Amino acid sequence: MKLLYALYATYSTGFNLVWRILPAFLAAFFGAFEISLIFAAFFAARIFMIPIALTADKLGTIRTVRLSFSFMILLILGLLFLFGVKSLSGWIIFALIAGVLVNLLEIAANTLAASVKKKTKALFGLESMYQIGVVIGPIVGGLLTLHFGIEAALFTWAALNIIGILVTPRVAVSIEKRKRLAGGLISAIKERKFAFFMMLVFGLFFVGFLQAMQEITLPLFATTVGFDIANVGIIIGLASIITIAALLTIGKRIDKHSPFSMLFIFYILMLIFPLLVPVFYDFISLIIIGGVFLTGRAANLNISRSFFSEFSDKYKATAIGIGETVYYLSRSVGSAFTGYLVQGFGYGFAFDAMVFISGIALLGSSIVLIIYSRKSKYQKI
Repeated sequence: MKLLYALYATYSTGFNLVWRILPAFLAAFFGAFEISLIFAAFFAARIFMIPIALTADKLGTIRTVRLSFSFMILLILGLLFLFGVKSLSGWIIFALIAGVLVNLLEIAANTLAASVKKKTKALFGLESMYQIGVVIGPIVGGLLTLHFGIEAALFTWAALNIIGILVTPRVAVSIEKRKRLAGGLISAIKERKFAFFMMLVFGLFFVGFLQAMQEITLPLFATTVGFDIANVGIIIGLASIITIAALLTIGKRIDKHSPFSMLFIFYILMLIFPLLVPVFYDFISLIIIGGVFLTGRAANLNISRSFFSEFSDKYKATAIGIGETVYYLSRSVGSAFTGYLVQGFGYGFAFDAMVFISGIALLGSSIVLIIYSRKSKYQKI
């Protein structure tokens, strides 16, 4: 598992070298709505998690991860030499294909982490490894882009993918091959349909939508109030240190609590971001507020992943894939929605909308918690 964690941190570092600072880089060439289309394309590609999960099961873990790293190198080179870094269409195509490749790698890693006894703790550990990449990637990527151009960050990402290809065979793990979605999983979903659909809505849809809003507004708003691309990367990176420390602490105890009670608590953390950022937007405040939001987002996401992995051992990847489909659908819609609000009405309106949506999520999760607590005393829901 430790080598899997290291491999996941390598993947995350390469990906976040570019992805986290991309809005700040593209702000010099495009408007907020055009930038949001790139993010929407990436998340739209990730909506198809169920067929991708089945593909990953058929290929096997090692082959899936190596293919993902290999094709990502080709994709990066294609962007650089066929389109150039100032092409909107080039970035949209890049985002669509990258979404599929990232899916393949992440679904394999998440399924492995969800296969151990303390699966929520393992998923929190995997998320912590991802956040290490969010710390290192934006800081290094921002500095590389500021001094050498975003091409340097892209080439560094390609080099890390090569390392991933070389290390992957040493990860001595495999995923049980599955044939196809069958009655076992469907029966399990029907048996606990209330919990299943409520977790889809409040554990994944709202989490993904709010995350998309934060990913668009934070870097763009930071550049608006005077931070350059290197400082934007540092803000995002240092915020993730807070998230790593919080997840490692929370992960040790999370398996003992009801998933719906945890959703309610962590939505409160997510609400802090749109309430405070319009007022406190100095360097330190953005780091702390961003870290608090990311902690809530990461915790709710991995609580949901752990919950869906319980539905079927045989179809664990597919069950997680159903949830991920809803999660990335919401991120795709949320990205385009946020870009439209920022460009058409300004940041104040976008933050107000985020407060409103967070309030709905908080209220809904509290109602579900009450219903869940009452019903679970008598039956599975």
